[in-house]
Amino acid sequence: MNASEQAKELIREVFFLIGKGKKDKAISQLEKALSLAKEISSEYLQPYVLNEIAQAFFKLDKTQEAIQVVREVINITNQIIFTASRLEILLEVAKSLSEISSKTKNAQILQEALEIVKGILANITERPHIDIAHEAAVVLRNIIKNAESISVFREILAISAQLNDKNYRNMLMRNLSYRLSELCKNTTDTSFINNVLKLVKQIEPPSYRFKAITQIARHLAKTAERTLNSNLIQSALEISDKIPSEYFRSKIKSKLSILKDKAEKQ
Repeated sequence: MNASEQAKELIREVFFLIGKGKKDKAISQLEKALSLAKEISSEYLQPYVLNEIAQAFFKLDKTQEAIQVVREVINITNQIIFTASRLEILLEVAKSLSEISSKTKNAQILQEALEIVKGILANITERPHIDIAHEAAVVLRNIIKNAESISVFREILAISAQLNDKNYRNMLMRNLSYRLSELCKNTTDTSFINNVLKLVKQIEPPSYRFKAITQIARHLAKTAERTLNSNLIQSALEISDKIPSEYFRSKIKSKLSILKDKAEKQ
């Protein structure tokens, strides 16, 4: 067997050992697989094998080792001349990272996936690569679903402007509006809420922006009812003024006004 076949066989064994709970043996075999992978002569095959090794390291909770391998994959892949092949490999790595981050909720892994997607989209200039851009947008959607960092959302807003396809831009904005409003559940941190609103103001089309504002006001009203936090009540009142629907605006403001009276009497 050549180096590639030997490495793949070892990787299969590693995942079997992980399933059996034999982590020490799995790590030992994975190190051997990594050495063999570095001997693979094909610049197209090597990154795929290394990516599998990175996924095994993640499975073993060896996050830093996994990220080191991922960065090695990126360095090797960036040397590939053919754009389509290069972008396809990078996309595969980004997908893998987004799947891992959804299970681990690891912000560092999420950021690594985001950086790869940014690189992919920055290098798509030809029509034959549009499908890759669309798949990259799906990875961004998965990042949105698991992210909690304002800076990540800010980056995705900027990246979305690079997408020519309206449907994919709308998909990102729909998911972003939902996620931003979701993060305003059960919080009395008005500074965080204000930062979220700054991002919400940038969401286009307006329909998603208005939905986010309405949902944020609802979440804050529920939290205010439970906590009677005066700062939160005032913040929610200001936000509710921006609700486009007169029905929902008056309903939420009425509730908040009652809560404000209760809080003042405490």
